[in-house]
Amino acid sequence: MSIEVRPVGVTCNLRCSYCYEQPMRDCQPVHRYNKEAVLAQLHHVQGQWSLFGGEALLIPLPDLEELLQIGFDRWKSTGIQTNGTLITDKHLDLFAKYKTNVGISLDGPDELNDSRWAGNLEATRKMTDRTFWALDALLERSKLPGCGHLIPSLIITLHAGNASKDRWPKMRAWLLEMDQRGIRNLNVHLMELDHEAGDLYLPHEEIKAVMLDLWDLSTQFSSIKIVNFKEIVDLLRGQSNNAMCTWHSCDPWNTSAVQGLEGDGSPSHCSRTNKDGKDWLPAEGDGVASPWQVGTFTEGKRYHERQLSLYVTPQEHGGCQDCRFWLMCQGQCPGSGKASVEGRHGDWRLRSSYCQSWKDMFEEGERRLKAVAEVPVSLHVNRKKYEEYMYAQWVGGREIGMSGAIYAVDSPNSPPPNQPGNRPHGDHYDSAGTGAAPHRDVLTANRPHGDHTDESLRKFDRPHGDHNDESLRNTARPHGDHTDESLRKFDRPHGDHTDRR
Repeated sequence: MSIEVRPVGVTCNLRCSYCYEQPMRDCQPVHRYNKEAVLAQLHHVQGQWSLFGGEALLIPLPDLEELLQIGFDRWKSTGIQTNGTLITDKHLDLFAKYKTNVGISLDGPDELNDSRWAGNLEATRKMTDRTFWALDALLERSKLPGCGHLIPSLIITLHAGNASKDRWPKMRAWLLEMDQRGIRNLNVHLMELDHEAGDLYLPHEEIKAVMLDLWDLSTQFSSIKIVNFKEIVDLLRGQSNNAMCTWHSCDPWNTSAVQGLEGDGSPSHCSRTNKDGKDWLPAEGDGVASPWQVGTFTEGKRYHERQLSLYVTPQEHGGCQDCRFWLMCQGQCPGSGKASVEGRHGDWRLRSSYCQSWKDMFEEGERRLKAVAEVPVSLHVNRKKYEEYMYAQWVGGREIGMSGAIYAVDSPNSPPPNQPGNRPHGDHYDSAGTGAAPHRDVLTANRPHGDHTDESLRKFDRPHGDHNDESLRNTARPHGDHTDESLRKFDRPHGDHTDRR
């Protein structure tokens, strides 16, 4: 699970039209940073955290250094997610000093990034220039001894502004350039459908074409790892433990993805589900206990009403009944739920608005696995048994993921595998791992991570340097004429991975 410290809440210097935090900004335009309240709770936080927003770099430099130093003193590394527009040389000095892993959110060069709006076109392009200055500066500094952690991770949201038929070739060329420059980790998002951003919407068939082309393009990369495709293949192999939060039965009122600490010292959860603009307190009740790691707040409870109802609700009514990918997908993120009959976007009771797009990707994953003589879980003779077992466990109030359900059905007389109950988020600089380790998107506790680190592709029982060390990979696996990283398998078990511990 990700632990996010949000010193300025959702306050941001940009106003991206598709941002899932916009409803909260509309209700609460400004959050004040109560340093004393945040610091008082930080002393009780049980896991490693990263700075998030809004735009976390809106806080004064001395306050930023104080927070980074606290994190570094305890965990020996820190993390931040940012749009990059406010980074200066002084920030770079702090990131180097406190081993800060930086995730940058941007949608491409020049006009491809106009979606990250700053009020007018001229101001927006100036902000894009600042982001690219920061990207260049981080890559340059990463070449210095001991600064390899400064290679930034990227989050890119696909929409008509950067992935339409006329713009995708430029985006594609830029991604190849980023690969040559040493960017390692890339997380691809599909655009939120919550706001008035109609001119940015991509038709389903265009999303499919772009995603399939990107999957093929990823086989040409020498450095970049795209977490999304590797996760699709892992899920089809029955390996749910290292998947991001969007694939893990998230409770919208007590998210398994995120536990947050707001700028006023109050607790919060993943803001993707706050469609009404309210930052609801984490739920209590008689559900499955959810270890609360932020400050001195009450332990929350998790529920599975959404996933249970989707399993039995016909697809024509917004459910997932009889979908062969339910075991892997479970309706995807509740924050991306379809529009209800009342027209409400993001209705968490319904399956994802991008259901068809993810089905397309699972079908592509099936095709690639069958090409190397593997049977995907979605086509396995025991698939219904796995589903029914997991469903029964949830009805009985017990926590289990797909990997555990498969193990229980296939090995009924063996002890259950160790399944951590948290999975990394992947929206930002995420650290999943043990409570005594740096925050990252993978369950290994002592490796640097990025925003969407596809570190799950690597073997972690060997040392590696700051660069992408190919010797760390298990290459004794079948692949085609080119290397399809999404098909690689590694000889270490993963556990159920949420966005944070």
